[in-house]
Amino acid sequence: MSAMEGRRSPKRSQPRQRNAYYHAYVGHGTEASITLAKMVVDRAPANMSKVYFGLGGSDANETNIKLVWYYNNILGRPEKKKIISRWRGYHGSGLMTGSLTGLHLFHNKFDLPLDRVLHTVAPDFFAAKTFPWMKRRLPGIARTNWKR
Repeated sequence: MSAMEGRRSPKRSQPRQRNAYYHAYVGHGTEASITLAKMVVDRAPANMSKVYFGLGGSDANETNIKLVWYYNNILGRPEKKKIISRWRGYHGSGLMTGSLTGLHLFHNKFDLPLDRVLHTVAPDFFAAKTFPWMKRRLPGIARTNWKR
């Protein structure tokens, strides 16, 4: 039985209403998630009145990107879409978070990173000795240019 079948049939939806682990998506929730959201809002600063639950870190990063893009769109800055990320950082495995992830493994064969993502070096400049592909991606960072 799909989730939508349970919504259409009152007889079938009763067990679903008791299930605290049922997904919350686009305004749907469970008693447990509503209670937790109220607890969070009660402890949050006065100007914060919304709680958004995600599925994990990758989902959280994708959501944050969408929120930033939405914010810039409503402020009339639709061209403001670039995001800077670090090589060797992990941010998720979706299309956008995979682009943010600065690991060659996440980019090969997937046409990543997307053009809206710019990468900068990780704090360890000497990592290019261990990760030679960084030299190809970051032509200005050559061993001869490094200083200790």
